[in-house]
Amino acid sequence: MEDPSLPSLIHLPEDLLLYIMELFGPHDLAMLDETCTFLHTLSQSDYLWKRFCETATNVKNPELGEVNSYRELYTTLLHRYGGMIGLYQVGPYGGLTEVRYSRGTLEGITWDAQDVKVPLKPNVCFALRGGSKYAQCLCLPFMAPHSSIITLDKESGKFSLLCFSPMEHAKAVWKDFQYNQTEFDVIHEHELFRRIKLRNFATVNITHSHGMKLLCLSHCYETYVEGCNLKHVNINTRKKMDQDKDSGGLHLTDLSEDVLVKILMECSAHDLVAISSTCKLFYRLARDEIIWKYHYKRDYNISQANIGDNDSYYKLYANLLHKYGWLQGTYQTEVGPFGELMEVKFENGCIKGLNWEPGSERDVDAPLKHYVMFSIKGDKKSDCVCLPDIAPHSCSFVLDKRRGQFKQQCSEPDNHIQALVEYIISGIPTESGRVNRLKMVFLNEVLGSGALHQPILIPGPHDIPQELLMKDGTLPPQLITPGLFKGSYGSHGTEFILFKYKDENELHGIKVTGDPNVYAGKISVKVSLRFPVKPLSKVEQRSYAILKDIEPEQSAEPISSIKPQAFIPPDGFDLRDTSPPDNCKARYHGFGQIAFEGFQHPNFIGAHIMVFNNDLLGVAWITLESFSLFRRVKNTFTQNILTDVESAL
Repeated sequence: MEDPSLPSLIHLPEDLLLYIMELFGPHDLAMLDETCTFLHTLSQSDYLWKRFCETATNVKNPELGEVNSYRELYTTLLHRYGGMIGLYQVGPYGGLTEVRYSRGTLEGITWDAQDVKVPLKPNVCFALRGGSKYAQCLCLPFMAPHSSIITLDKESGKFSLLCFSPMEHAKAVWKDFQYNQTEFDVIHEHELFRRIKLRNFATVNITHSHGMKLLCLSHCYETYVEGCNLKHVNINTRKKMDQDKDSGGLHLTDLSEDVLVKILMECSAHDLVAISSTCKLFYRLARDEIIWKYHYKRDYNISQANIGDNDSYYKLYANLLHKYGWLQGTYQTEVGPFGELMEVKFENGCIKGLNWEPGSERDVDAPLKHYVMFSIKGDKKSDCVCLPDIAPHSCSFVLDKRRGQFKQQCSEPDNHIQALVEYIISGIPTESGRVNRLKMVFLNEVLGSGALHQPILIPGPHDIPQELLMKDGTLPPQLITPGLFKGSYGSHGTEFILFKYKDENELHGIKVTGDPNVYAGKISVKVSLRFPVKPLSKVEQRSYAILKDIEPEQSAEPISSIKPQAFIPPDGFDLRDTSPPDNCKARYHGFGQIAFEGFQHPNFIGAHIMVFNNDLLGVAWITLESFSLFRRVKNTFTQNILTDVESAL
C-alpha cells in the first residue's frame, strides 16, 4: 500500500512538472492527460505542444491561423500528416510538388517551369487544414475546392492523393491552362476527356509539355475508381522526421502491464480490437478478462457474474453482446389490436425475451406472469430460439438499431401458436380463454412475416413537469408518479396502461395492450388536472343523474390545495369485480375513449378520475355506468440500453 507520508508526483511544483513533461513524447503526454484533473490541466499547456509543432513543421513559432491552440494543431493535423512536409516528384510525367506548413494548414504546392527565364509558377494542388476534430483535405482549394483524401505510406515515404470529383478537378486545371472560356462552357464532360485522350491540343494555347501533364493528370483522376491515383515520391534531402516517437522520452510500451490494462479499460470495444492488431503485447493485453468483464458491465449495464456456458467474457462480448446487447429494454409487440408487453434482458449467459401478462383477467392486484418468448445464446455463435422453455424451435431477427426496434421471424409459426394455446389452456381459467385465443389469431398472422418489437420508455419521477412539483421539489399527494399500470376493462380483461404527463395540465393513460374496440397504442384516459371535481355528498355520488350533469369548472387554486374526500361508487355502476377504497386524495374531470369493434367511430366520453394513492387510480365511466381500477405495476423492468430512441408510446 502506498505510504501517504511520502511525496507523490502531483506534489511537485508546477514549473518542475512542466520541465519533466517536456521529456515526454506526444503519445505519453496524451496518456498522462487521462490520469487526473490536475495533470490533465498541465498537459493541455500550449507550451508543451508548441515544441512538437515546431519539430514537425521545422518552423520557429508556427502561426496557428484559424486553429485554436498548438495542441489542437498537433492532434488534428501534424500528428498524422506532419511527416509529409518536404519535396516530392509527382506522376509518371514528373512534376515538382512541395508540401509545406502555412498558418494551420499543410499545402501541397505544384511548381511549373514555363520558361528558363521565367520564375517558377506555384499552384496549390491540395490543402490539409487542422482544427475541430480532424483534418479536412481539399483539392484545388483556391480554384475549385472539393473533397479528397490522402493515404500515407511512412515506410516508403510516399503518399497518394485521392480525388472525389475528378471531372471538376480536370475542368479547373483545363481552365488554368488558358483554354477559351466561352467554348469551354459548352463542352460536355465526356467531350473534354475525349479531346484530352486524343491529345487534341491544337486549339489550346498551351505548351506540349503542359498538355502531356494534363493528359496524365486527367487520366489518373478519371480512373481513380479503378484504384489509380497520383503517387508522390519523397525526394526530400533532409532527415525524415518521426512524429510519433521521441527517442529521448518514455514510450507507451515502457509502462507496466497493470498500468496498460487500466488504460485499455478506458478504450471502447472497437478501439480494443484495433489496438490488439498493433503488436503481440497489446494483442495479449487487449484480451485480458478484467478488461472485457469491465466492458460487459459498463457498456450493457449487466451486474450479474454468471455468464452461463460461455468460456470467457471476451467470447461472450464478441459472440453475443456486440450484436444483440443493445436489445435489452422494454418493448411493445405489435399483435394486431392487442399488443404485448415484452422485456428483453440478459440472464445466465444469454439474452431472453420475456412476454409479460396480467396474472388474472379480473383481479388487478394479482402478480404478473411471464413466459420466455425467445432466447439468444452466445457460447459459440448466436443461436436464436423461439419458446425455449415450451416448444423450442429456431427463429431469426431483423435489427434496426437506429430506431431501436427489431422484428422476430419464426421458422415454425404453426407449431409456435399450437404450443402457446396448450400453454394458456393449461395455466389460465376457462373464462379468460376467449381473449387469449383472439390474441393467438393475430399472433399467427404476424409471426410468419415478423413480429415487430418497438421500444417503450417507462416514465418515472424525472418525467414530472416542474410546474406540478411543490416548492420543496416533492410531488403533491393529489397526483401520481407516471409509470406502468394494469387496469380492469370488464369482458376485455386486464390491460397494461402507461400513464404519463402530456404537460402540467393533462395526464394521459395510453394502452400498452389493447382490445378489439380500443387498440394498443391509443389513449384510453385523459385526466384534466386543472378541473378538479368539487367535494360531493353521498347522495350526489350515488346518483347517476347528478353525476352526468356536473359541468367541469377550471380551478385557479394550486393542485396541492385540493382536499381529500370520501368515495362512494354510484348506484348501478359495474365495478368489474373491483373493491375501490372509501377515500380518495383528489377527484378530477376527464375523458375516457370508447369505440365500436375494429376501433370504429372512436370518441371520448366524460369520466371522473379518482387518485386513491400514488399507486392506485379509479375511473368512473359516466356514460357507460362502469368503473375501472388501475394498479401500479411494481415489477422493475430492464432499462433500455438505447436511451435516445423514440418511444412507441
